[in-house]
Amino acid sequence: MKTVLLANFFLASITFSTEAQSLSWMHFNANNSPLPSNTIHDILAVENGTWVGTDAGLAFYNGSDWTVYTSETSDLPDNHIRDIYEDNWGNTWIATDEGILRITENNWEVFNVSNSGLTMNTVRSVTTDSEGNLWVGTWGGGIAKKIGTEWTTYNTSNSDIPSDGIFTIELDPLGNVWVGTFNGGAAVFDGVHWEIFNTSNSEIPHNHVRSITFDSNGITWFGTDDGIAKRNASNQWFFLNYQVLGFSFHVVFDGVQESAGKVFFGTDGGMISFNQTDFNVQTAQNSNLPSNNIRCISEDEDGNLWMGTGNDGVSIYSPQGSLDVNELRNDSELLSLYPNPTEGEIMFNLDEIINDNLGIEVRNTLGQTILTQNVTHTSGQQHALRVDDLTPGIYHLTVQSSNTLSTKTFYKL
Repeated sequence: MKTVLLANFFLASITFSTEAQSLSWMHFNANNSPLPSNTIHDILAVENGTWVGTDAGLAFYNGSDWTVYTSETSDLPDNHIRDIYEDNWGNTWIATDEGILRITENNWEVFNVSNSGLTMNTVRSVTTDSEGNLWVGTWGGGIAKKIGTEWTTYNTSNSDIPSDGIFTIELDPLGNVWVGTFNGGAAVFDGVHWEIFNTSNSEIPHNHVRSITFDSNGITWFGTDDGIAKRNASNQWFFLNYQVLGFSFHVVFDGVQESAGKVFFGTDGGMISFNQTDFNVQTAQNSNLPSNNIRCISEDEDGNLWMGTGNDGVSIYSPQGSLDVNELRNDSELLSLYPNPTEGEIMFNLDEIINDNLGIEVRNTLGQTILTQNVTHTSGQQHALRVDDLTPGIYHLTVQSSNTLSTKTFYKL
């Protein structure tokens, strides 16, 4: 009966996002930016830009330029980025399949099974507490805690943690450690005792708990493989799945508390937002989302939401409709370049009746920017770009006008 009453409440107050098309969106993918992959595992907006973790490396966007890091070009231990976290001291922590990277102002340091107390290199989640202690969720080795130079492990052999496969690890405002696990539900650790919440003793709809989110009203939200559960401070539970909410979704990958008071979730069916009385759904069918497969969400200092998708790159959304975005038309057929291959010079023309300033960028196959140039273009004008100093190999030439982005590949002999 509880589920039926809850369903009636939400159906009476549901507001699907029909106005989403009029709100501001921006999109980055491997075709219109140096992103190393369109598969985004995690995203984190910080004070001076946004980190993007993919299955092919790490990228940072400062508002105008991208920097790409891979295990081949930096101290990044592995190109599969699982989690990105910034602590209270300005350190950035990167969880990968081959350990953790800590980025400080002057140093990069890697922690793995060979030089630390980690029992597994495959790390899914990382966070720190108010005292600076490190908490690490591994995929198969439980939790590792680092205090100073000392490491402690919590696993199914030496504690009441319900699973050694950790999807996420979060700290609530009271300092309790919350863990979302593979096939073990969720658990909270107060420093002495573990309390378990699963499908047998709570409204959690599935024992794969991928995300745990705390909102400003004292509610804990659990994202699972079959919907959402929420628990208030009085230990009352509510269950929200596709049947209750009335739209198609199952897996909930990530959640974020937005500064305006809403809670947003990335799911395999689009993005859901909740406030006190109703909820809103945005999908590829009713908004400018390129994909319904939303893997991660982060809010920047301007209140914009950065969403990483499973196969379509990054989308930026302004709930306030205030993003100053000029959407670029991506049309590589407009760009002509020759000779290709070339030894020293590329001639190019933007085949469009246009008088504009053009931004020119050459990137290598790692997504690194090798050369930039600005030119003034008039209709029919050809331009020459010297590439004598480039080493032989494959490069990508991008030409951007005020409303068009065109990219083509050339080979330097």
